Amino acid sequence: MAATLLGVHVATVYRYMERGVLSHRRLGAEPPTERGTGKRGGAIRIPLAAIEEMRRVRGGVAR
Repeated sequence: MAATLLGVHVATVYRYMERGVLSHRRLGAEPPTERGTGKRGGAIRIPLAAIEEMRRVRGGVAR
């Protein structure tokens, strides 16, 4: 849903989260022991305020 609201591909939303551009929270995740290892999982929640802020800053369309 975040991708639709931002007008971008789902993979772009994951990149935004990875880069720290889009705030999010992972619920029920088991933290990895090293980068790229360990069990991830859990639901990802992105606050609507974070999406609205990104749309405002990027002029309505995230790139």
